[in-house]
Amino acid sequence: MDQKRNSSGVMASTVVAAGTHALIPIFWLFSSLFVVPRYHAQVAELGIEDLPDRVDFLFAASQFMATRSFLFMFLLALFLAADGAVHYGLSRLSNAAAARLWSLGIVIAQITLSLFLYLPLRSAVESMAS
Repeated sequence: MDQKRNSSGVMASTVVAAGTHALIPIFWLFSSLFVVPRYHAQVAELGIEDLPDRVDFLFAASQFMATRSFLFMFLLALFLAADGAVHYGLSRLSNAAAARLWSLGIVIAQITLSLFLYLPLRSAVESMAS
């Protein structure tokens, strides 16, 4: 049977894609709740004030997410629902290659955003060590 018409196969691939797309945001939540506050405390203890803007943003986002993690989880659920709908629609209406490209684009965007935010934190921590 053709993959376009196999509804259970399309649904299974959609669930796997949405689950895969949830991994990096769950890492963001975990690091915002447990890892970033530790570095923020070290920076405050050492009295370092001239940090890159992205590190300051990461510290502020971490504090925001610590107090409003339910909001992040709600937005993540909305994102995954929309992502799943697009993936399912692409799988049903076009071919599986379009759905795979969508999935790859989401993962690349998440990794790019992670690197954009977390690499300055790493360099700030390295500068604290020296």
